[in-house]
Amino acid sequence: MNQCRYKFIDIAKGIGIILVMMGHFFIYGSTPTRVIYAFHMPMFFFLSGLFLSAPQATSIKDKTFWQYIWKKTKRLFLMYCLFFALSIVAVAIFDHKTYPVKRIVKAFLGNRLRTFHMGPIWFLLALYLVTVLYALLHLCRFQLLHTWEKFLLMMMLVFGAYKFPRFMSRFGLSFMPLFINTLPMVLFFVLLGTICKRQIFDVPSVPLGHRILITTVSLMVTLVVAFKYLDFIAVMTGSFGKDLFPFLFAATTGTIAVIFGSSLLVNHLPGRALAYIGQHTMFLLGMHRIVSYYCTKIFYAIFKVKIAPAKNLPNGYALLWTILMLLVLLALDWMFLKILHLWGMHTKA
Repeated sequence: MNQCRYKFIDIAKGIGIILVMMGHFFIYGSTPTRVIYAFHMPMFFFLSGLFLSAPQATSIKDKTFWQYIWKKTKRLFLMYCLFFALSIVAVAIFDHKTYPVKRIVKAFLGNRLRTFHMGPIWFLLALYLVTVLYALLHLCRFQLLHTWEKFLLMMMLVFGAYKFPRFMSRFGLSFMPLFINTLPMVLFFVLLGTICKRQIFDVPSVPLGHRILITTVSLMVTLVVAFKYLDFIAVMTGSFGKDLFPFLFAATTGTIAVIFGSSLLVNHLPGRALAYIGQHTMFLLGMHRIVSYYCTKIFYAIFKVKIAPAKNLPNGYALLWTILMLLVLLALDWMFLKILHLWGMHTKA
């Protein structure tokens, strides 16, 4: 059962990262992006919560607490630093562009990451900060609360997250470092994942007919809510739409649709392909924007045609571009892992 559980989550992650790429390559505000942005980032934070375990510590002075922090730092924060540094170097070498240190520091803290084609890695920094907050909540005995007490705390978080960006705008503040304005909402979805992990891991045991029905209904509800009630959602900037409840509803139903739909693909060829993609989401997340940017330059050098994903590519061409970038990135990922493997063999020798 564990293999089945992990594989179906990998499939969900594979679907999720493809949706992330589509969201960045389709025209912003178009019909596909309105649906994708309604739930894809909440879904990733929810999935992250499924595997988040608290440190076995009773005090901030406990050694196991700092071991937990260091483990998350290596896994998330150092990867964020690596992708950010690669982007700075690529922009300097290939575009011959340099920026003042102050501008680079502000981007590192989350302000206009897109300048360096690194917008998507905000997820790594936000998730890292939320895992630290989760560890602190654990020290405050969050896990000992009753379920209704946890949900009450979470609803306070989500209402605070919804109001905070509007409160900031009254003082002319559009940027807060380290995504402070959106972290409460991120924490809400991560905590939701930690609370629901048992139910989610039992999804493969739900009768097939029920899973098909739940997937279909959830998907249809998500489409209707996204089309009729939602504006363009941007979790990264703390933009959750005019009404909080449609956003939470669409984020929940969209996540359910992907999770239950993934469980239907476990024993099929598309499921195996998506599971492989899901196992490489870190690389795909960190590199797809910058690889796409330089691929457009190569495309222009060869065919003398300027293309701009997310700006002027019609839906059909944007889908083709997504598939092409996915293949290129998977090839690069394979080469990178091969090099690491050979280097490891060499060092052992």
